[in-house]
Amino acid sequence: DCRKLEIRPRTDFIIKPLTLNDVKEVDDFWPYKSAGSPYIISRNIKYNFSMGAYHPESGELCAWVIHSELGTLALLYVKNNYRRRGLAEDLVVRICRTLAEQGYDASAHIEDTNEASTRLFTKLGFRPIEYNFWFIREDHEIASKASVATVAGLYGQTMKHG
Repeated sequence: DCRKLEIRPRTDFIIKPLTLNDVKEVDDFWPYKSAGSPYIISRNIKYNFSMGAYHPESGELCAWVIHSELGTLALLYVKNNYRRRGLAEDLVVRICRTLAEQGYDASAHIEDTNEASTRLFTKLGFRPIEYNFWFIREDHEIASKASVATVAGLYGQTMKHG
């Protein structure tokens, strides 16, 4: 039960929900960004739970996680300068607690190559429940203004808390 996860108080960062002002920055760091990704990110920030860690002096967005329309934690990211400070863990714990308090389960899709996320989610009590293959469509505009899609594959697992 995610309600048993302990939220540690932080004084070194301001932890709060993302706003629509954060869409461009989140999109800039998303490896699967596309022409439509700002819309996807803004829709998820507007209608779902999210958490961000902001620098207390500069206001810089340093780390974030979003609960996606698929019902999974998504887009978890910590900027390089702020890694190894427990931000990813704190954000995941906070959003999982928020979900649990609203009666929702917490799960996450994790790429096979993302060993750090797999370790983090395992440490927090998540367990693999299925293996996935996702199709990633990349839009490329060509001279005739027609859209050509390149499709690639991505392997990973769905992990669920509990």
